[in-house]
Amino acid sequence: LGLWKITASSAMVNAGSVAEGIIRFDDRCRRILGLPDPGHELDQEMSLEELTDFYHEEDRTRVRAETLKLLAEPGSSSSIEYRIQNRAERYWQWVRSFCKSFIDADSGEAYVWGCIQQLQGGPAFQSILDQVRAANERSQIMLDATPLCCNFWDENYNNIDCNQEAVKLFDLHDKREYLDNFHRLSPEFQPDGQLSSEKALEKIREAFDQGRSVFKWMHQKLNGEPIPSEITLVRVERGDGYIVLGYTRDLREYERMMAEMREADERTRIMLG
Repeated sequence: LGLWKITASSAMVNAGSVAEGIIRFDDRCRRILGLPDPGHELDQEMSLEELTDFYHEEDRTRVRAETLKLLAEPGSSSSIEYRIQNRAERYWQWVRSFCKSFIDADSGEAYVWGCIQQLQGGPAFQSILDQVRAANERSQIMLDATPLCCNFWDENYNNIDCNQEAVKLFDLHDKREYLDNFHRLSPEFQPDGQLSSEKALEKIREAFDQGRSVFKWMHQKLNGEPIPSEITLVRVERGDGYIVLGYTRDLREYERMMAEMREADERTRIMLG
């Protein structure tokens, strides 16, 4: 944790601007800011206006307002998270400041003591984040490019995600529409007479218990057009628990082909008497 102290005159606070206030900070703050080593162990200082340049532009107004509030209300405290730049290595880092304001007994002026904590560890941490993002992006690309409808079930049997092929299979607009309407994408009853809602829970539970379940299923589009399917549910580890991945194979083309073969066989049988 880096330590710092902000001082500003009551005139500045009353005027609603503390840009000319002074912040004094220790060597740990200096390293967070990426400032050059002064060659001594004394605290350094800069104006609050100079410090403002280190804040991310999206956070500046918020941090300024919080600083002014602390100085205007002695005895108050706050905790705030924001982005600040390390000037030496030119990277942005999330930090958290813990602050409390006081009144100087001699001058009667307000001042703020605070400490700053890095929430991200600089370039190495950012490099790890970039690698994780890239891996997630590759996984999402592979998932969306899979020529099978795929969805994810959590341990509470909630359908939590899907790939782009699921949207395409049911002629939907986006993944949200698929997830919101999932139970409408099956008829009330399956061909064996069982309620779709009951059979779905039974099969998902089977996959969680046994690790895998493969079965025939009748899906439908929102307009009622049937989509005969083969479902494969596979249990996979996720963190400390499990999820079930569901793969849906569209059997419409397969069933058309089988119907044509049966018709051909029947014609042949009739011709041969």
